[in-house]
Amino acid sequence: MVRGCPPGMERQKGEGGVMKALVYHGKRDLRLEEVGEPQCEEGHAIVRVSFCGICGSDLTIYEGKHVRAKPPLILGHEFSGTIVEMRGKERPDLKVGDRVTVEPTFSCGTCDLCRSGSPHICLKKGLYGVDAHGGFAQFVKVSLRGLHRLDDAVSFEEGAMVEPLAVALRGVAISRLSVGETAVVLGGGPIGLLTAQVARAAGAAEVVLIEPIPFRRKMAEEMGFSVLDTEGVTRERVLERTGGKEIDVVFDAAGAPSAALLGTNLVRRTGRIVIVAVYKDLVPYDLITLGYGEIQVLGSCIYTFKDFAKAHFLVEKRRVDLHPLITHRFPLSQALEGFKTLLEGRNAQKVLIQI
Repeated sequence: MVRGCPPGMERQKGEGGVMKALVYHGKRDLRLEEVGEPQCEEGHAIVRVSFCGICGSDLTIYEGKHVRAKPPLILGHEFSGTIVEMRGKERPDLKVGDRVTVEPTFSCGTCDLCRSGSPHICLKKGLYGVDAHGGFAQFVKVSLRGLHRLDDAVSFEEGAMVEPLAVALRGVAISRLSVGETAVVLGGGPIGLLTAQVARAAGAAEVVLIEPIPFRRKMAEEMGFSVLDTEGVTRERVLERTGGKEIDVVFDAAGAPSAALLGTNLVRRTGRIVIVAVYKDLVPYDLITLGYGEIQVLGSCIYTFKDFAKAHFLVEKRRVDLHPLITHRFPLSQALEGFKTLLEGRNAQKVLIQI
């Protein structure tokens, strides 16, 4: 079934059906170009993009360090927008004109992992903006299965941040955090602050955030978290913040070798450490303390469909506040400035590109 655009929602095509897009051509080579608009196929929709966030993985691609991203490629996997065309019968709950956020993952659908409910760790999984064209463009083609309709109370800006929020939600779900437990979050970047918020919403009695950058520490404090500088942090200093209650869960959202060792020192015996960050290299780990303390180290990889849906629910019900994390907004014409803002550390958290 083909569903086209109602009056007022037509795709704004340029001559020859071209659109503006941010295209990766190789290491430190991003270009704003005119490219052909995507064509809708069965089981897919065309989304007119409103906002797309710059993620750490986008920076990795820009630096030429991502093993899967191959040029030419339109980057961007944290995006929201409006359905302008769709083909297929499998999503009768959606229609042209709906405001949506996009779950950007796709998988083979046939392996044991996919069939057992874990397509997010399928060996053949892919991601829009990494393995297929993504959201730094006026239009993007996405699978109908990846569309989540935005509640009227959720803005397009918030919709573009549901994806990183789902990453945080997955980490907290993996941790099995119980009401009244204490948590430490290592790293105060977007994922760290989102993880801290989700842990608090899940009922943590105290969430202590540890971060070396003053700008990020100040933001975390303004959001109501107990915050410590990385330098000189000790188990004793952390316990002062929890009233002496030991740390049940440590969330590693830093992805640094020092964090790998620090988390082991802070968590209680029989506690849990969840690796939310994406480590790029092998790092030293204190296996002696892990063994003697029967400490569990748990991996967390992106999110499931349920995690993504719950992330939208948290935003809709105002259990988390995404707006303080949005520090910069740039139009697509200035997207490169957004990348530079993050790479040069200009007191930035989440940078959104308005398409």
